[in-house]
Amino acid sequence: MDSVVVQYVVPSFGNLIGVIMLLSPIKAVWNIRKEGKLGDINPLPYPMTAINCLGWVIYGAVVRDPLIIPANIVGVLFGMLATTTAYPACSRKMQDVLQVLLAASGLYYCLLSILHTYALDAHGQKEMWGLSCVLILMIYYTIPLSTLLHIIRTRNAASIYLPLAATAILNGGLWTIYGLAVQDINIWGPNVLGVALGVVQVVVRLMLGAKPLTPAATSPDLPNRSREIAIELNGDALEKAPLRTAVDSTWPGDAWSSKQLNGSAAHDSDGDLRIPAGKSLDSSDTDGRGTSSPAV
Repeated sequence: MDSVVVQYVVPSFGNLIGVIMLLSPIKAVWNIRKEGKLGDINPLPYPMTAINCLGWVIYGAVVRDPLIIPANIVGVLFGMLATTTAYPACSRKMQDVLQVLLAASGLYYCLLSILHTYALDAHGQKEMWGLSCVLILMIYYTIPLSTLLHIIRTRNAASIYLPLAATAILNGGLWTIYGLAVQDINIWGPNVLGVALGVVQVVVRLMLGAKPLTPAATSPDLPNRSREIAIELNGDALEKAPLRTAVDSTWPGDAWSSKQLNGSAAHDSDGDLRIPAGKSLDSSDTDGRGTSSPAV
């Protein structure tokens, strides 16, 4: 009876909790799709979810263990959906990171597939895919802590998604039990680490809390974006003009007044309005000639 529970019931619940864990960011992904902005969301876990789960689907097929596969199929599909949703909202630098990550992982799996087919026997295939899954899963578990130093420095743990961390603890615990039951270190080994890291994330989040992040704090590498600027001319009328605001981090805040030309905001060589980081145009900036502010 105990054997049935450990070898079938526990992994079945592990699949259920795994699906809940994998789908826990669905509200955040929906908000990204609706608003077109990342906010304080770190997009790196999304492609890593797909990459990690794909490896476990392959491993489950190689060792002929169907209990490993179901939740990981969901993870592959949701990871790709979340990645393609978040990609347009990322800065150019983050988009480059995501592209390199996906291309490199595709090449990596192609190379492993070639080794699987032409160079390894059954035992070697299991060892290769198992080691690969362990390494990728360890990276996947540590991604939410990749900004830990920044979190501690700012005393703001908003980038740690608490539901994902909590479900990771439960999911890792169930798969640790199953891995020990079937004596597969490739299953229980990384999941012990997952439980430990999940506990660290929860503790940090509860201790430091989460505060709304300003755009500059959320993404220090802000891209140029088209925005609709409402310009009030002499207090008489509002004109809406699409202008591209360029954040120029080289302008000190105190030098803003020197960048005004005849009471107007400075423009670059393309005619685009240039607004220094942390500044907005108000009546004092325009010498009483009018105000401009980003349309909400």
